[in-house]
Amino acid sequence: MTLIVTTAGMVSTTWVQFIKGTMLVLLCAFITVLLLMRGITTRPTDASGKEVRILARGVPAPEVTGAAGATVLPEDGAGQASPTCA
Repeated sequence: MTLIVTTAGMVSTTWVQFIKGTMLVLLCAFITVLLLMRGITTRPTDASGKEVRILARGVPAPEVTGAAGATVLPEDGAGQASPTCA
């Protein structure tokens, strides 16, 4: 594209913009078709297609980890460990 602009001047820059715009529209349409073919869902799956279980807050640690005696660290608010400016 740079060669076209340097050899043909300002007229070619308009054509370059047309080409880039066309490429953008076509690629966006292509990606949209791919997404619609795959399907949009609110149920996440892993790589094998098995549905992933999403847990709510307050679930006991053994149920999450599957190990007896496991503990889950408490949640801290964002920025709790960072120093404050005076």
